[in-house]
Amino acid sequence: MKPGWTRIPEEDIVRRSEGGSQRRDLASSCFRYSVGGSETREVFMRDKQPLVPGRIRRPPHNGWSWIDRRFLREFADSLSQDGLLLYFFLAAVSDQHGLSFYADTTMAARLRLGVEAVDRAREELLERDLIAYRAPLSQVLSLPEPRLRRSSGDAELLGDILRKMARE
Repeated sequence: MKPGWTRIPEEDIVRRSEGGSQRRDLASSCFRYSVGGSETREVFMRDKQPLVPGRIRRPPHNGWSWIDRRFLREFADSLSQDGLLLYFFLAAVSDQHGLSFYADTTMAARLRLGVEAVDRAREELLERDLIAYRAPLSQVLSLPEPRLRRSSGDAELLGDILRKMARE
């Protein structure tokens, strides 16, 4: 079998319910991935259809913004509410290079925060390497690469971690 994805026909999709009886789940599609040879993995995915097809979002004609899903998984939970709000604002108003030039007073008014709160939120984003700042420019940066950390805060190599685990 060649490596790659194969969609499994709906009539072949059978799932077990909690009671152990078989049932077909028409709300899902199943794909089989072959990694070569006889090894395969099955992945169930929800078939998603727009709820309101006439209102599908499109990129703006004169803007460039998105929130990376990795930000939500790896960074959002560790930010304060003001830090999260400022990051979303800067991502929404930035250009294709992540740059924006809103004054602190304007951001504070738009976000309904005090200027001091905007400054603290910016410091939080700077400390986490999510933005760069040189007045009046802010830049939303590509997300930092994930790192494994030692308790001292220094980066640790995966090989070192595995060697420690082998000794224990």
